[in-house]
Amino acid sequence: MKPQSVLAAVRGIAISLVVIHHANAGISGWLLRDMPFAWGVGIFQYAAVPIFLLCAGLSISRISDNRVLLLKASVNYIYIYLLWFVISVILSGFVAKANVSVSMDLWGSLHSFCFPRGPLWFPYGLAFMLFFAALTARMDRRAQIALVIALGFLPMILHKDIVDKIFCNMSFFFIGLLYRKEIIKVLSRQAGIVFFLCLSSYIGLLLLAALVGVAYFPPIYVALGCLAFGALTEFWRTAYRPKTAFKVASVLGRAALPILVMHDFWIHAAIDVLHRFPALTAFSSPLSDRSFPLLVALFALVMSLVSYELLSRHHWLFMAPRFITTHAVTRLEQLRSAWKLRSEKLHIPTTLTAEHPNPIE
Repeated sequence: MKPQSVLAAVRGIAISLVVIHHANAGISGWLLRDMPFAWGVGIFQYAAVPIFLLCAGLSISRISDNRVLLLKASVNYIYIYLLWFVISVILSGFVAKANVSVSMDLWGSLHSFCFPRGPLWFPYGLAFMLFFAALTARMDRRAQIALVIALGFLPMILHKDIVDKIFCNMSFFFIGLLYRKEIIKVLSRQAGIVFFLCLSSYIGLLLLAALVGVAYFPPIYVALGCLAFGALTEFWRTAYRPKTAFKVASVLGRAALPILVMHDFWIHAAIDVLHRFPALTAFSSPLSDRSFPLLVALFALVMSLVSYELLSRHHWLFMAPRFITTHAVTRLEQLRSAWKLRSEKLHIPTTLTAEHPNPIE
């Protein structure tokens, strides 16, 4: 199978897990009482975002050493974040909550903009990761990955939600960005054997880490995410995979970004309907407690896909126009050149030479 097809299916499962998690979180405050189901959904928090970011790194790994293209990609995600922040504020104010926590005061709105919560942290965080990759593009990749893993300990010092989300998960993006050949080489072997090893190792390590309480310790978290990615990838490569499910997952994976920025709105739209028509939940039972989050997640996935099909002709909604990325990168390069030139002019030689007999002069 082509790696692009497999990665699309893997991305599809990852975005589905993200949507299920958000649907469960949105409903659990007033309906969900079945804690084993909630714990079952919570288990995937160690897999969904790491898999998603690993796929993101793999998808642009061919430009890992190209600073200009990395900067353009970073500007693209900044644009997506800014645009959908505004759209989400409008939707939250007039229709239903979407992606952001709207505040009535200026400081609260500014805080929400600088430290996003909800799904919009992903384009925000990915823009930062790409910018960091551009800054370190000339470093040896072993030094890059060591630096990124070291930064994974930062949330243990700075207790901020966005810091936790970015720096805990940045390692996965860089693993995909820098180690594409090695990853494909490992995952191109006997699919069944690699699938069994990755899945059993993931389950064993997760149980042990949960028992000891170190599941979010950076090296353990990185290992869990990589094992989950390997297990899911090899699952789709096995000979007995369901072809229809593979096609559905691939469709979701190819529309992962539109689903990411739109699904939260559709989740809250569904919750609003459930609130307005309590008869829909009047006969709640353990079975419906489990099914409601899944039904809401399915509704959000379908409506996000439908919305994307209707809006896909407007490319500027999901990708920055070329003139914006080109102008922004050109401006950054000009600033960098000006700073470099100024630094050279301010440099004072420390030794006397024939050309510079007196550095003061």
